[in-house]
Amino acid sequence: RKLLVADISNMRCLQEDQKSPKQEVEAEEDVVRLRLALRVAREDLTRLQVELNRVQAEYGDVVPRRDWEQLDSTHRDAMNKLEVLQKDYAQVKLELDALLGVHRPLAQERDSLQAELQRFRSVSTPRPRWDRCQDVISGGSERWAQLSQGQSSDQLVGILLEELTGGVSREKDIFDGLVHRE
Repeated sequence: RKLLVADISNMRCLQEDQKSPKQEVEAEEDVVRLRLALRVAREDLTRLQVELNRVQAEYGDVVPRRDWEQLDSTHRDAMNKLEVLQKDYAQVKLELDALLGVHRPLAQERDSLQAELQRFRSVSTPRPRWDRCQDVISGGSERWAQLSQGQSSDQLVGILLEELTGGVSREKDIFDGLVHRE
């Protein structure tokens, strides 16, 4: 068996050594073709890399069309809104100026009336605080509210005196005083 394997190996070696010259020429031509194809591929690669670098340098900052159209649409919408807001602002400004024109004289009139009121308050007699009377009147705050409702200051003084004197009529002209005789 070993001899057989050795014989087969020898035969193969002999066959390879005895290649035909035609096959050797073809093999040499294949090598030349492959070298030529490799050189052409390298030249193409270099040329394409140079072209790619040029394109990247020229168009590196270019925005894709889809993004550009979206941004352009957003910009147009924003500009339209800005125009509307500027018109609204101008209208509101006109209305504000008109209102301020009306407000200034009214504010001046208010200030003068306020000053006149202060002057009147400083020279007039102070008004009594009638709510303090509810503690003195029998019946408390409810009765005082009933008695004082819609009454003038003069009438309120009369009601208060009448309540304090114990119900003596207002029309009584005589005052009975207590005489102390010694």
